[in-house]
Amino acid sequence: MPAEWEPHEGTWLIWPHHDTHEGAQLRLEHLWLTMTIALHEHEIVHIVVADERRREHLQRQVRYYGLNESNLDIHIITNDDVWVRDRVLGQSFVTAPDGSILKLASKDQEEIVICPIDLNLIEETKKMYSFPYRDRRVDSYQDLLKIYSD
Repeated sequence: MPAEWEPHEGTWLIWPHHDTHEGAQLRLEHLWLTMTIALHEHEIVHIVVADERRREHLQRQVRYYGLNESNLDIHIITNDDVWVRDRVLGQSFVTAPDGSILKLASKDQEEIVICPIDLNLIEETKKMYSFPYRDRRVDSYQDLLKIYSD
C-alpha cells in the first residue's frame, strides 16, 4: 500500500457496526464520519458495509451531512471488524491501478512483499477514468489533527 503522502486513487474504510463493537457504535460512527468528511474533499472514499441495511443507514448519514456522493463508493462486503487489510482480504496485497491484485502476502507468515509495478500504467489509468486520481497529502489531515490532538 502506498504511504499516506504518495499518489493513490482513494482510501478504504470499513464502517463500524454494533456486531463487533458493542456499546461503541455511535462514538465510532461519529469518528468514521469525521474521517470521511475530511477525506472525501480530496479523494475517493471507498466504504465497506456489512449488508444492505447498513448501506441504507450510511446513505442517510451521507445525505444528512451533505457529503459529495460522487466521491464516495459504497461496497457491501461481509466483515467482522473495521481493520480493512486483515479482515476483508485476509492479508497484505499489491494492486494495479485498475484494482486487480498483483501479489498477495502470506496469510500465516511474516514477509516483505516485493512486486514490480509499471508506473506508466498509473498515468494511463488516470487518463482512462472520468474521476481524477488524487495525491493524498499529509496536510489534508490538519482538520482531523485539530479535533483529535486536544
